[in-house]
Amino acid sequence: ERQAVWDELNGLDRFVARKKIVELMEAGGFLDKIEPHRHTVPHGDRGGVPIEPFLTDQWYVNAAELAKPAIASVREGRTNFVPKNWEKTYYDWMENIQPWCISRQLWWGHQIPAWYGPDGRVFVEKTEEEALAAAIEY
Repeated sequence: ERQAVWDELNGLDRFVARKKIVELMEAGGFLDKIEPHRHTVPHGDRGGVPIEPFLTDQWYVNAAELAKPAIASVREGRTNFVPKNWEKTYYDWMENIQPWCISRQLWWGHQIPAWYGPDGRVFVEKTEEEALAAAIEY
C-alpha cells in the first residue's frame, strides 16, 4: 500500500503533491484538521527559490554489523590502542555507530553499480554485462 501512495506522488510538483497528500489523508480518514503554520524555509543564494527536502531512495550499509568484529578484535586483545585511554573513545563511537548512507547523489566519485528494472527491481552485479544478464533472466 505504501508503494501505491509513493507511485501516486512520485514526480509531482511539490505544490501539487501537498494538495494530493491532503486528499489522500482525508480519503483514508487520517486528517483531523488543517491549520496554518508559519515556518522558515531556506532560499538559494543564486536564484532565491525555496530549498525544500526531496525524498529519494537511498542505499545504506549496516555499520553496526560491520563494527562487531572490529569491537571484538579490541576486546580480545588482537588490536591494541596506544595510548590505552583511546579505547573508551573507540568503544563509544563503534557501539553507537549509525547506518552509513553510501548513495550520495554526486556526479563525481564512486557510483553504486546498480541498475533498476521498470518494476523497481534492483540488479547489482560485478559488471554491467552481468547485471544485464541478471535482468534478462529475471
